[in-house]
Parts: sequence; structure tokens; C-alpha cells
Amino acid sequence: MAGIEKVVLLAFNAKRTLQVHVTNEYVSELVARYPNRFAGFASYDAHDGLIQKELKQERERLGLVGYKLACGYLGLSPDDAGWDAVYLDAVENRLPVLLHMGYSPVKKVALRYCAPQLLEKVLAKYPDLILVIAHMAWPWVDETISLMNKYENVYADMSIVSYYQPIQTVIDILQKAKKAKVAHKLIFGTDYPMCSFQEGAGRIREIRQQMNQSTNALTFHEWEMIFHGNARQVLRDTIPKKRM
Repeated sequence: MAGIEKVVLLAFNAKRTLQVHVTNEYVSELVARYPNRFAGFASYDAHDGLIQKELKQERERLGLVGYKLACGYLGLSPDDAGWDAVYLDAVENRLPVLLHMGYSPVKKVALRYCAPQLLEKVLAKYPDLILVIAHMAWPWVDETISLMNKYENVYADMSIVSYYQPIQTVIDILQKAKKAKVAHKLIFGTDYPMCSFQEGAGRIREIRQQMNQSTNALTFHEWEMIFHGNARQVLRDTIPKKRM
């Protein structure tokens, strides 16, 4: 199906602050319809007093395989102790945690809690945490690259950045990531519905074509990791080893 093996569906809990709530149950229902195509991530509010055992029980009951945290949308820092139950379950069960980082057009978002520098405390406490920094935490891209360089299990998706920024800006970012030896840890993303898969893929083709004309182009292996290799690695237990 358009070369797509697996689609990750994200719950989104910002009910307390924005009255926006894509529930874990709803995501679970969609995953159950097409279990070979969909994987679901749970979302919680650390303000609710999370308990690791209860999180695990609900996650397993709903068949969800990761977490999506909207810290800035909830007015909570990612290093707030209230998130520890999520991080502990993720580490113990090798589950990925995707965090919104960086700019958001939503006025009520607390941008001070969207800075990737805050993740340093989280990773110091949970160095084995599989962490995906959404949007490369634009505009704090340098800090994101530094975290990917320092921590083995830290990745970043390119949604928003790859589509909304000028092509040369994206090329500069990719070359900076290559120089830091972390270009292979980036993940293609579209931020759908803001950008469709077709639009996002088209922009990446333009970027790749122009970048191939430079002396610091990405290798075939690096592009392969960006397009599907890292997603496979992050979702190691939900994507079959053989490509569909």
C-alpha cells in the first residue's frame, strides 16, 4: 500500500488544558480493525497521578505499543516526576516514547516545556529510554542533534521541518546531522493532516535530488534508515522482519 508497511496511530491527551482528547480506547479500536497495518501509542496526563502497574495493564489490554506525550500542551515539563511511571514502563518493556518538542502554532502551548534541553534530565535518569523527539524540536535543532549524538536510543522525526522549511534549510540540517554522525537516526514524517504523505514524500525527493549534487550528500544507507530503518528499529516488535 504505497510502500507503507506500518502506520502509527497516536492518542493525544490534552483534555485538561485544551479540551482535546484522542483517547487510548479510540486508537485501540482502530488498531484492532487492521492489526497488521496499524500500531497504536497511548497518551496520558501526568497531572492525573500515573501508576506504572495501571499503565501497563491498560496498555496491554488495549494492545498499544508506545507512548505519545504532549508535555507542552499540558503545561508540564518532560522531566516532571509525574511522567516517571510512563518512562519506567517504556524502559522495562522496550517501548518508544514520542514527545512533542519545539514550536507549536497553538497559542496555549507552554513552549518553555517544548525545549529539548529538558530531555537531558530524563535521559540521565533513564539512559536506556527509546525516545523520539518530534519535529526535531524545531527551532532547537542543534540541541536535538546533540542529544542524538550522546544517547544511543534517541531519534528525531523530520515532520514539519522537512516540509515547511526551505529546501536549502533542510539540506543544511541534514548535512549538520551527517557531520555529527546522526543522520542515520532521523525518521521521515509528515505531520499529517498538516501535510499529506504524498506531499511529504515529494518534498523529500526534491531535497534528496538537490542534496545529491553536493559534496556532503547522505548515503543510500542513511536514506534507507530515514525512510523505514529507524521506524523498524523503534517498533521492533510490531513490524515483521521481512518487508511486505
